[in-house]
Formats: sequence, structure tokens, C-alpha cells
Amino acid sequence: MSYRLLGRENRTNYKILFARNTRKIVVYVTTGLAVVFTVLQFRGISVEPVMTSAASQVIWRAALIAYFWCWRFGCIRDTDIQELVYVSMPNRGQWPLRSYGIVVLLIAVAIALVATEGNIIWFSIALTVFFVVDHVGWRHLVKVLAKQGKDSADAYTRQGELFDLERLRIVRAQIQGSWKWWRLSLGMMIILAIDATAFLPAFRSLLVTQIRILKPSMSISDAELFLYSMLVLVFVVTMEGWHYWIRLRTWISLDCIDDLSERYDLRRRRQRAEARKPELT
Repeated sequence: MSYRLLGRENRTNYKILFARNTRKIVVYVTTGLAVVFTVLQFRGISVEPVMTSAASQVIWRAALIAYFWCWRFGCIRDTDIQELVYVSMPNRGQWPLRSYGIVVLLIAVAIALVATEGNIIWFSIALTVFFVVDHVGWRHLVKVLAKQGKDSADAYTRQGELFDLERLRIVRAQIQGSWKWWRLSLGMMIILAIDATAFLPAFRSLLVTQIRILKPSMSISDAELFLYSMLVLVFVVTMEGWHYWIRLRTWISLDCIDDLSERYDLRRRRQRAEARKPELT
């Protein structure tokens, strides 16, 4: 039977089947090659030379510097994109007192992070408090802007500004999407590992033993410092890397919508309009 004689639905199904099979082959082959290449590249390389007290201090401080700068640029950019999509701001544009309180608390804990750098016990306490306050501030922001999100969605829908409605949906997905809870859960697990290393000698000793297997000449204190520095680095890379990946997706999506809105008009399909109404909480 000629491909042209097939119905449109059948042709679409064959196209999807072919694409999925192709994707499967590509994923398996490229993943296998990448794993083999990575193993070959790292074969024979020893991490012993970098497992020093000086390296641990550099890792710890570099992670802390990266954390603050990522946090700073991220907050500014998040504020900018929210300004673009909301039709109004709460409290006539004025900050509520609670918001000032959260900011002051964040500043105090941030200062504590800097002051306790190098002290495993106190830094763990400061990092845990900073983590908690940061996420309390996030939930406070979501609550404060909840009404503005709904009002903005209603306004865009009434005016038929569907591109603006999509911009709002994309920004709110970044600010309060389900991915935030997954990131929070993973961050909590890393924080628990950091705190366990600081406060549970048996747990710390177990991990330090594994590090000293890699470098037997390393002292216990240096091994503890190296372990803790690596945990702090893992925390920063995981939390900020994940957040910036979502931010990058948001920026690309907004740029795409901006480009399309300059050339096209957007309308909903009538039969799917109700089913596709964005759910804003």
C-alpha cells in the first residue's frame, strides 16, 4: 500500500513510532559512548593531589561565593520577570512589614554564614537556618502574589491577551511550580547529610574512613575538612544548578513568546478552551 494512500491518523502514528524507535537507538548508543569515553578519560587520574587542607578551604570558600552570587543574580532576574507579567502588585506596590522581616533575617543569617566559614558545627547551623528562612520567604512570596496571579490571568483572558496569559503561566511555573518541592526535598537530604557530618561523630567517621582509603597519608582533621567542603559544594551546585536550569528554560520560553507575539495573533481552539484554562493557586 502506498504511504500516500494511508489515512492522516495512520501516517501520524507511523511517524511517532519511527521517531520513538530512532530516539531509543540514539539514547542508548550515545549514552554508552559517553560513559565509555568518560571512564577512559578519567582512567589513571588520581584525586590524591587535590585532597589537601588548602584545596578544602578553596572549595568551601568558592562554593560560598558562588552561592551568594547565584542567589543575588537569580533574585534580581526573578523580580524583573514577575514585574512584566502581573497587571498589579499587592498593597499598592508597598512591601508588607513581614517581607521586611524576612529580608532582615536572611541578611543576618547570610552574615552568619560568612562569619562561621571554617567552623563545621556553627556553619552547619547557619546553613540550615538560611535554607529554612529562604524557603519560608519563597512560600511567603507565593502567598502574597496569589491574588495578583489570579487577577492577572482573569484580566488577560477578558482582554484576549493570550500571549500575556502564557507569559504569566510560564513565570508562575518557575516561581511556584512542583519542581520547587522536588528541589526542596533534595536540598533537605543534602542538608541532613551536612548536619549529620557535623553533629554525629560515628557518621562522620564512617565517611572519613572512605576518604582516607583514597589517601592514607591524609590526617583525620584534613579528611573531615575535605569531606565537609565537598558536601557544601554538592549542596550549592545541586540547588543553584537546578534553579538556573529552570530559569534558563523560562528565559528561552519568554523570548520565544516575545518573538512569536510580534508576528502572529494567538487564539484558543474553541473545543479545548475550557480544558486548557491555566490552574493558578
